[in-house]
Amino acid sequence: MNEDIKPSRLIVIGNGFDKWCKLKSSFSDFMNYQARNKSSIYNKISLMRDMESVTIDEYLKIFDNINSSHNFTFWDLVFILNTVKDKNGNWCDAEQIIYNTFSSDDEINMSNEVNQFVRANLWDTWNNFIQGMTPINRYINVNDNIVVLYLIYLKIVTKKGFNDIQKKQEFYEFLFSELNLFEKKFSKYMLSQTHLSNQYDANRILLLQYIANFNLFNVMSFNYTYVREIYNLAKCENVHGTLSSVKDSDCIIGIDGQDIEHFEIKYRFTKTYRKVELYTKNMYKNIIDVFDPNIKEIHFFGHSLNEQDYAYFQTMFDIYNIYESDVKLVFLYSIYDKSIQEEIQFKTTSSVIRLIQKYGETIREQNNKKGRNLLHRLLVQSRIRIEQIPQDSLSVLDRHSKLKTWYSENYQNYYQLIINDR
Repeated sequence: MNEDIKPSRLIVIGNGFDKWCKLKSSFSDFMNYQARNKSSIYNKISLMRDMESVTIDEYLKIFDNINSSHNFTFWDLVFILNTVKDKNGNWCDAEQIIYNTFSSDDEINMSNEVNQFVRANLWDTWNNFIQGMTPINRYINVNDNIVVLYLIYLKIVTKKGFNDIQKKQEFYEFLFSELNLFEKKFSKYMLSQTHLSNQYDANRILLLQYIANFNLFNVMSFNYTYVREIYNLAKCENVHGTLSSVKDSDCIIGIDGQDIEHFEIKYRFTKTYRKVELYTKNMYKNIIDVFDPNIKEIHFFGHSLNEQDYAYFQTMFDIYNIYESDVKLVFLYSIYDKSIQEEIQFKTTSSVIRLIQKYGETIREQNNKKGRNLLHRLLVQSRIRIEQIPQDSLSVLDRHSKLKTWYSENYQNYYQLIINDR
């Protein structure tokens, strides 16, 4: 590669990118995988969640059988009880659920009988519970009292020697260790999926070239899968860690820390803290700076643009000074289900507008007019676009003569794999 040539495009990819490349990597894919065994604890709780009325006693029978050999964690329970069935579920769902769990319980609809004993954070609620201050009717409809189930589960499993939670620090240590176990379980699943998919590498390389249009480019990936070397890929950073082996994978699932102070005990669950911890423990791992000063276009694909990653986008937009510079923003999407095409387009447009307006609020703190005018300025300067990637892009790529010629000469095995698959 000519070192005098600098990358002109930054490609930001999320889980939708891997899904487009035929990898079963969504949150719902993982949830369904865990519930594949009809006799599993996971599946039993999932089935009960969907019933109109279930008593606490019915959950007690399941919880009482849980031990360390079941590989079931506190966060499994939280995700099951808070996840709506959705075949297109994203990983931001999991992150938002964790965030909500540590936030005020106002969004959780609980009966008046219990609500007065539920505080603004899990620790105070747990502390009241173990001291016998929380009255519980064992036959109440638990669908309206999710937090109570958290407490019952914790009380049962901690009695079995998982941990002796009496102090606030011990409580959060336990939740953090449970999240680590969940991450390892997820890493094992993702590794199995990458080994099962013989299309994934080929699709990923072709799609990146399609987006890069043969320009030298950097990648900022919010996925755990590693982007293999491509001749015109300059740098790649996996912001949430990468898959290597179940033992060595450094995948992290965290929450955005913009509204959490560094001295708060739940700050340990933020992505910023997790990243610092990751690089502190691994002296051989370096953060790769993909924000090259020569970048002229930033292309987004497969990322929901959710609030849990706003800190990364704010940093990116600050570095490129998107109000004053000539950097262009291109938001790509695909119609993965034609029956909800208008809904997908509406959500994509809404997410883009929300992201720009949210960033505009940070500018507004220094200059109110600039912050309010950011989206309009990007539009009139033709520096923001929302474009659709055809769902049948493999055939589109096949017709792309430049891409076809290059791959037939350089990556015959990848190209042939796709041709054969058709």
